[in-house]
Amino acid sequence: MKKNLKQMDEETRNFLIVVIAVTVVVGLFFLLTTIRLNQPYQISVPPLSGDNQIQFNEILMGSVFNMPEEAYFVFVYDDKNPVSDIHRNLLAQNQKGYRFYEINLNSFFNKSFYGETTQVEKDNLEFTGNTIILIEDGEVKEVLQTPSEIMSYFEE
Repeated sequence: MKKNLKQMDEETRNFLIVVIAVTVVVGLFFLLTTIRLNQPYQISVPPLSGDNQIQFNEILMGSVFNMPEEAYFVFVYDDKNPVSDIHRNLLAQNQKGYRFYEINLNSFFNKSFYGETTQVEKDNLEFTGNTIILIEDGEVKEVLQTPSEIMSYFEE
């Protein structure tokens, strides 16, 4: 009987040690959380640089004919084509008073419009590469595909 009592005292002692240890750990977590939450939380946001601007010129292929201006250029380009930057700069410098929008053919949303021929109709849009479209009153007025067409149009 004495042996059972001694064994029971040891089990009780071990149980109490575990309960106290768990209580201390939970108490520390509670204390640290309370201290942390009472401090004001500050978010430091770095100022925006010139490179972090929202791109308002890039549109999706489905909105080619739905822009608010009466007349505008749409530059459809393949971003893997090294001439794309030259065409973009030429268009940006010589807009002839029109706003211009850009459509990247390699964008996930526009890949289905990449084709073997260039067709620019409201119901059928397909492009082989860099193309500049002048749209007036929701209708296609001019389509420029080759580098020489693009260069000569903007040299006028």
